[in-house]
Amino acid sequence: MAQTQFTSLELLQALRKRDLADELATLTAQTPNFYQLFTRRAPAKSTKHEWLEDTLKPTQAEYTGATADGVFTLENADDAAFFNVGDVVSIKGTPALLRVVSISGATVSTSFLAQNGATFGNGAIPTSKGTLCFNSHPFPEMSNSAPPTLHQTGWNHNFTQILRKEVPFSGTALAVGQYGGENAISKQVTYSLLQVNRELNRIALFGARQERTETNNGSVGGLYDFGTQRNSKSVDASQLDSNILTDKLINDAAEMIVADGADPDIILCSPSQRRVLYEIMKPQISLSPSDHQRGGYVDSIVNAITGRPMRVVTDYDVPDTDVWVIDSRGFGLCPLGDRWLKTGDVSETETDGYKTRILGEFTLEFKNSLNRLCRITGLASSAVALAN
Repeated sequence: MAQTQFTSLELLQALRKRDLADELATLTAQTPNFYQLFTRRAPAKSTKHEWLEDTLKPTQAEYTGATADGVFTLENADDAAFFNVGDVVSIKGTPALLRVVSISGATVSTSFLAQNGATFGNGAIPTSKGTLCFNSHPFPEMSNSAPPTLHQTGWNHNFTQILRKEVPFSGTALAVGQYGGENAISKQVTYSLLQVNRELNRIALFGARQERTETNNGSVGGLYDFGTQRNSKSVDASQLDSNILTDKLINDAAEMIVADGADPDIILCSPSQRRVLYEIMKPQISLSPSDHQRGGYVDSIVNAITGRPMRVVTDYDVPDTDVWVIDSRGFGLCPLGDRWLKTGDVSETETDGYKTRILGEFTLEFKNSLNRLCRITGLASSAVALAN
């Protein structure tokens, strides 16, 4: 049977409603970068995309001081809602148990329950600042009620951004059959998708949240926007005697994330800092010969805090003096409605040629960014570190 030959116009018509999501996903898998960590989620319903945060942090509250007989003054009076009369609580870092007997404003009064091998006993509770942690709430037989556990986790938001690329062809170019198919619309669309992939990666890293107005086109916030906001986690290597990357810095960052109920699974760094990381953490590196995702991915490193592996993701756009420790489960990609990348014919009627457009609108989710992201800053350059 003879093969059907398509003219350039017929091919363009076939591309008119072509969804590019699968092709972009394939290209992204072949060129690993930070953006690849974002999984497709439910579509956004507005240009200001809002989401509920996950409940990650254990029930605990910071207190400014305590009395020797167990009266705690919380830093934030709202945190008193975490506790109820009858709760069994403890001071973070100690095994002793206390029972909540009354709550008034920011004051939580307790009675001593069990020493459990702690260095202090009844009437000798440490009075310095610390953290009060919920352990359990024992109930009597035939109980018919329980303290309310409804807790609104809060919300966060990002804005949508429009991506657009255009591929124009003159009638002459479409008729020329040389140059290895460079004049084929499908090939030029693939080239444009590679540019989109690079643009998406830089947006995911450095984008700044900006709402759409008459004078602003609206843009998506990225890792540095969400990861450097007020109360974000960070470890400053410049405050140390040597600001060269060490396994201690990695573990300090991981411990901060674990303390907030998240589970770090990614170390993000530049390719040069990856070399430093390899030198300092050789004993913890797990080789995966069967892993076909090479590219920007390298070996997994066993987390000394959790005992689980963390993938090392290298990205040329990450500043050489930064390393990020991340729980990537909070990352999501949300198109606005059905406006993810598609091609369309935008040729003008009288033009001697054709023009294909790639158009899409999307946003990114960074759920619980204050819990899941920790930036290691002030590092010596990889050249200095490798020289030492």
